Amino acid sequence: GPCQLLQTEKPFVLVGVVGTGMSIELFEMCLRTLLEERVPVGGDVVKQRSRAETRPSGVPDPGNPLPDTWRPVGHHVRRRRVLREVSEHRTHERDVDERWALAEQVRTRLQNGFQHVELARNHTDESHAGQHYALWMEEKGHDDWRKYFKPEHAPRQPGESWDIPEEIHYNTWIAERTNALMEQYSDNDESFFLWASFFDPHPGYMVPEPYASMYDPEEVTVPEHREGEFDDKPPYFKLSQQDNPDFSAFQEKDGNAIHGAGSHLRSREDKAKNIATMYGMMTMLDEYIGRILDKLDELGLAESTLVCFTSDHGDFWGQHGLTAKAIHHYEDLLRIPLVVSMPGIIPADTVSNSLQSTVDLAQTFLSIAGLPVPRSMTGVDEKDVWVGDAENIRNHVIVENQHQPTTMNMRTFINNRYKLTVHFNQDYGTLYDLEEDPGEYENLWDRPECQELKQNLLLKFIHGEMAKAPLPMPRITRA
Repeated sequence: GPCQLLQTEKPFVLVGVVGTGMSIELFEMCLRTLLEERVPVGGDVVKQRSRAETRPSGVPDPGNPLPDTWRPVGHHVRRRRVLREVSEHRTHERDVDERWALAEQVRTRLQNGFQHVELARNHTDESHAGQHYALWMEEKGHDDWRKYFKPEHAPRQPGESWDIPEEIHYNTWIAERTNALMEQYSDNDESFFLWASFFDPHPGYMVPEPYASMYDPEEVTVPEHREGEFDDKPPYFKLSQQDNPDFSAFQEKDGNAIHGAGSHLRSREDKAKNIATMYGMMTMLDEYIGRILDKLDELGLAESTLVCFTSDHGDFWGQHGLTAKAIHHYEDLLRIPLVVSMPGIIPADTVSNSLQSTVDLAQTFLSIAGLPVPRSMTGVDEKDVWVGDAENIRNHVIVENQHQPTTMNMRTFINNRYKLTVHFNQDYGTLYDLEEDPGEYENLWDRPECQELKQNLLLKFIHGEMAKAPLPMPRITRA
C-alpha cells in the first residue's frame, strides 16, 4: 500500500517486519506519547505511510514433505511453506527431544531459504506457545513456562495484566536472540539480513507490569460507530453491529475462517481498557527495539546497516464500531508505518507521501544492497524514493483479501485520491474520495454522479492487475 516514509538520522528499528496490528494512526499516537512522556526514542523521526497487502496463503498441506524435485518461483515460497509446516508443531505436549528434532528439521530443510530460523507461534498468552521460544524459556530455568499460557478459549478480562515475568516475555527473547545473532555476524565479518518479528501489539491485549498500568483507560480517546454509517456499505458491514450475526451465507465449503466475521459490539469501558493496554504493549516494544538499536551502535554497525520498521496490518479498536483485524478495508487496517534509516544513503528528516506496498520491500532491500532482483519477484524497487532521487515510483497499490473462494474475496485499488474495493461476483462495493472524505464515511459506489469515475477507476484497476504479474521466464530459443 501507500507509504509515508519515516527516515531517521540514527537507526530507529531493525531490518525486517516488526510488530503486527499497527496502523499509522496508532504508530503516530504512540510515538507522540513516547516522545512527550515517559520513554526516550532515539533518532529524529520522520514518517512514511504504507498499506499492508493481505494475500491468500496458497501454502500446500503442511503434512506433505517437500519433494526433492520441487522448485519454487522465488526463494520466499519455499521458506513460507517450511515455516508453515513447522508452525503446525506447536502444542505444549511435545517433549524437548521432539522440539529439538523439529528445530533440526527446520535447519536442514531450508535449502533455499533462511540459513537460520527461530520460531514461536503465539500472541500473548495463547496456548500454542512453544518451539524455539519454549526451549529458550527452559534454558532460562523456567520449566514451568506453561502456566503463563492459557487454553485457547479461556476468558480474559480487558485490562487484565499478564503475570509472565518480563525476563521470559517473548519481547525479551526476540531482542536477546537478535542481538546474539548480530554479534555472531559481526565477529565473523558476515553480511546479514535479519528479520526480527515482534508479535505485539495484537489482540488479546495483555502485557506484564509495569507496562500494564502505565496508561489510564479514563484518559484515552475511544473511537465510536456513527449511526447509519453502514447504510450504504456492503451487507456484511451491518452484521458487525449485531449481537449474534449470521455470517453463514459467506462461509463456503472449501473456505477459511473469516477474520472479523462476528459481532464487534464492545462496551466503551472495555475498548478503553484495551487501548490503554495496547499503549503499554507499545511502550514495552519500544524498550526492546531500543535494545537492538543499542546493540547495532555497540557493534559499530549502525552506519552500514539498513534499518526498516513496518507492520503487516493495522487493527481497529473502535473506529467505525469495529475491533481487531476485520474484513473491512478502511485506512485504519491498511495504512501502516514504514520507518527506514541508513546514514549517508537515506536522507534524514524526510517525509515521503509516495504510494508504496509491503510487497515492494524485498526488491528495495536487494537494490540497496546492490544485489540483482529476480525477474519473478513481485513488487517494485522503491530505492530511488528512499534515497531521495524520485518523488514516487507507483501511481497505485492493490490490496488483496481472500478468506473464501468467492463470497469473501475482495481486491482494493488505491491511488493518490481514491480507494475502490471490488467483491468477486458481487454488484456491491465501496468507493471513497480520500481527499474529501478521509474518514471513509461516504460510499460513492452507487452514486449516479460518480459512475463515470467508478468506471475509470475499474479500468485502471484492471491495468494494475495486469502490471503486477511478474515477468515469465525468458525464452532461450524459438518455439
